[in-house]
Amino acid sequence: MRYAVRYATLLPVLLFLTGCMTLTATSQGCLKSSPQFAQAVACIDRGVAGNRALRGDSLVQEYVLTARTLEKQVASGKMSEDDARLALVKKLNEVRERDMAEQAAQAQIFNYNRPSLPTFTDCGRTPGVPSCLTY
Repeated sequence: MRYAVRYATLLPVLLFLTGCMTLTATSQGCLKSSPQFAQAVACIDRGVAGNRALRGDSLVQEYVLTARTLEKQVASGKMSEDDARLALVKKLNEVRERDMAEQAAQAQIFNYNRPSLPTFTDCGRTPGVPSCLTY
């Protein structure tokens, strides 16, 4: 029973890591493979649109919106492509940290609201030798 509760606690964290890794892989792959920033943003946009789990995440949508805003700044000449790439990587790190903090908070709430399992201690009567079992 204890193991089932531990695995149930880990499941949301594992699902988050999968989603986060997908966004990270998509973003890094697009930034590396695209010579122009506008192409990288279009690639990220397609990658997110093609992934149902990412599409509905508000933090991912915030990241895509930031990418589009940076693309407009590059197109208007207000920002260089290198600065935009750096800003987008920083935004990815920020999104990942915020998502990890949210997941940790949810895991703590789950553990707090979970009733604790009863424990029992059974001590034997062997002279001179303590023989207690807690389970």
